Amino acid sequence: MSKPVIMAVDDDSNVLGAIERDLRDKYRADYRIMKAGSGAEGLEASTELAKRNVPVALFLADQRMPGISGTEMLREAMKLYPESRRVLLTAYADTWREDTCKINRRIHHRPGRSSPRVHRGRRGESDLDESD
Repeated sequence: MSKPVIMAVDDDSNVLGAIERDLRDKYRADYRIMKAGSGAEGLEASTELAKRNVPVALFLADQRMPGISGTEMLREAMKLYPESRRVLLTAYADTWREDTCKINRRIHHRPGRSSPRVHRGRRGESDLDESD
């Protein structure tokens, strides 16, 4: 059986290279590290992996990319891999919005918060508890 994939997606080749290096250094024993230079390229690779029944454990995607944004890319990847974890990378504070959370359904980490609380709705949907 093949190793599960960690997919990094960013249009900045320097950033993507740094992310790939860090991921390989830490996780290469247990995961296959893949990279894509655009949202479209990431979705194309994900579609091919899904056809071969290769699991994807984690998607890391930059938000601001030409063509397909990180949010759009993660939304489409979720259709192929609903159980995969998703991380939206951004250097811009205005990118974090609650509608982004609702699009991606599950929240695993929100910058600036020690531990987000995730609640399951009637249809298994998740919402962030803003009480803390």
